[in-house]
Amino acid sequence: MEDVEKNVAKEFPLSLMKSLCDLWQEDCFCDVRLRVADQEFKAHRLVLAAASPYFKAMFTSGMTEGKLDCITLHDVQPSIFEKLIRFMYSGEVQVCGETCQEVLAAADMLQLLPVMAVCRAFLIQQLAPDNCIGIYLLGELHQLQDVQDTAERYIENNFLQVVKEVEFLHLEWRQLVHILHSELLKVDCEAQVLSAALTWLQHDVRGRLPQAADVLKPVRFPLIAQKDVDKMVEDIDDENLREAVTQFIQECRRDQLLGSELQLMHFRPYLLHPRKSARKYVFVLGGYCRTKGYRWTDTQTLASVEKYDTFYQHWHTVSSMKYARSSHGVAVLNRCVYVAGGESDCMIYDTVERFDPVTNTWCQVQNMVLPRYGLGLCAHGGYLYALGGWIGAEIGNSLERYDPETNTWSMVGHMPTPRFAMGVTQHEGLIYVAGGLNEMGLELKTAESFNPVTQEWQVLSQMGNRRAHIGIAGLDNYIYVIGGWNEYDGALSTAERYSIEEDKWTELPPMTVSRAGPACVVVSGMLYVIGGRSHAGQCAAPLTLNTVECYNPLTNTWTFLPKLQTGRCEAAAFVF
Repeated sequence: MEDVEKNVAKEFPLSLMKSLCDLWQEDCFCDVRLRVADQEFKAHRLVLAAASPYFKAMFTSGMTEGKLDCITLHDVQPSIFEKLIRFMYSGEVQVCGETCQEVLAAADMLQLLPVMAVCRAFLIQQLAPDNCIGIYLLGELHQLQDVQDTAERYIENNFLQVVKEVEFLHLEWRQLVHILHSELLKVDCEAQVLSAALTWLQHDVRGRLPQAADVLKPVRFPLIAQKDVDKMVEDIDDENLREAVTQFIQECRRDQLLGSELQLMHFRPYLLHPRKSARKYVFVLGGYCRTKGYRWTDTQTLASVEKYDTFYQHWHTVSSMKYARSSHGVAVLNRCVYVAGGESDCMIYDTVERFDPVTNTWCQVQNMVLPRYGLGLCAHGGYLYALGGWIGAEIGNSLERYDPETNTWSMVGHMPTPRFAMGVTQHEGLIYVAGGLNEMGLELKTAESFNPVTQEWQVLSQMGNRRAHIGIAGLDNYIYVIGGWNEYDGALSTAERYSIEEDKWTELPPMTVSRAGPACVVVSGMLYVIGGRSHAGQCAAPLTLNTVECYNPLTNTWTFLPKLQTGRCEAAAFVF
């Protein structure tokens, strides 16, 4: 009996609110009229005072308006006030993109905190490159710290998209300077920050010229190649702005020189360091090593991991994996790195390790369903996908998925073509598979894409060359396939790329070095091809390489980067 009474008591507030709403809609016992522009709204003083601190103060503090039968409200539209008075009687409010700002402003005036909370949640949910600055300013105007902070993080994380939008051009200069000072701007290089600052200045040169120095101060000029700075300054159309920017840069260089020699207090040393969110590292894990003079069987499987600083351009060793492995898969998920499968001393692994780059520590997670060598590993939609590979007695065509929430692997499908030692990469929501070896040991030219959402495979155009043990990566609207090996040509120096829009492969300039089994990653719009194995002369075992080549799609050229500390082949790489 007590339980029943409690249930009835819990329902009473809702019943009471509904009764009050019915009385209001029936115009019963209403004792005040609210004039908003040319419309009047009848209401109960008691309900208004209970719902809104604004009305409570009006009715209880002796204000003249509190004694009137008709009260005029300013700075609010009738349609917006209708939403708010309906909320005070029903507890429900609808917010959309067209009315959110007006509803928020009126709710702020009436101190309707629950409505403001609904607006805050809506604004955060609607964040996009073309509106995040407006939402940031709205949060600042109404002192909505959570909205302001979330919008600021969004601007930082999507800076390169935000600067292309109209809102960016209309920022007030102090707000722009605040954003440009952020250590968390996600940019590929500091030149993009300078480009954004110059774009803003050139939008209204006459009005913004006085603030040029303030806007340029957050730019870290020491990190930008001089030729890039000179090119951007040269492209400034307005002569006065070009002269002001040139003078500022010259003063920066002088301050940098004097600061390093005399340690002047006004020099800002942080300008010499990359922003935290722009700093990128390349990690290369495992593989095998065979040096000059070694026999075919004299290979050493590696557990070691090397890390490359893309700004300071040097390699150094970090924490090793638990298992030495080659031809394994690697993928980044939830800012952790997963390494799966591979082999060592003819043993094929089903083990999976997880690396936290922040703490520089490894731990083991649940094993895969099947051991896999020469597999592909990708992250998509909060899951890991392991594809194909040599699974012991046969070449696999199965596809299994890892759920980090439950720490479990499960079979989820099959590839159209069984293969191993193929190239696998995830790019813009699809998983691409190219080349590899089939069940007959033949190198393949075929390529396919897999949609993890629809579970559908699509056959793509064939590559120009048969390839296995290849490097692969996605960049912009292309899939790049680098090097590899086939029985006729041996280790390959050739490279080709697949146009996603045209379903077409195009040959690229060859690398300087033939590479089978290289690791491949994309860094700041450039393609890094790391290690591999090459020819060592007739009848000699192929040597593992410690060289690294970089492809620039803009110039269509290859250049060498600093060498690995250890030559390695069939390694895996990722960027963090």
